[in-house]
Amino acid sequence: MAILGALMLAPCLCCGVLVFFASRGISMAMAERGNVEKVIQAYLQEMENKNAAVAYRYFSTEAQQKTPLTEMQGWLDGANYAVFSDYQTAQVTSIQIHSTPRRFTANVQGVVKYEGGVQGNFRATLQRVGDQWFIDGINVTVPPAKVAAGAK
Repeated sequence: MAILGALMLAPCLCCGVLVFFASRGISMAMAERGNVEKVIQAYLQEMENKNAAVAYRYFSTEAQQKTPLTEMQGWLDGANYAVFSDYQTAQVTSIQIHSTPRRFTANVQGVVKYEGGVQGNFRATLQRVGDQWFIDGINVTVPPAKVAAGAK
């Protein structure tokens, strides 16, 4: 009888643990959305200002090891700069926080707004180091017309 009771209790405990971690991730996502958004906004603003050296500071150590500053500076040349020119603001529309015993990461998606009503999108992965968020990777897309206009 005791074994049967233990077997019936085990799934309840497992569900309780899953609910705890799921609710923790949701509440953390809500709490961290603004902090993550500020990092994305600051990065895009520095790139719009053609200040790659400052924008580079928003990249995580791992991202900096994969992407040298000289490569980031190249993103500010020619048609590539269209992704950053006329930047106004960015807004996170979706955020998922993942935690392991060693780190927190955030996968985010959102909208980038530019002068003239142009709108693009971004996807990014960030990691938290201490109480600061850093970009592990980011991809910003804009309409082809914006890229064509930026190439002129």
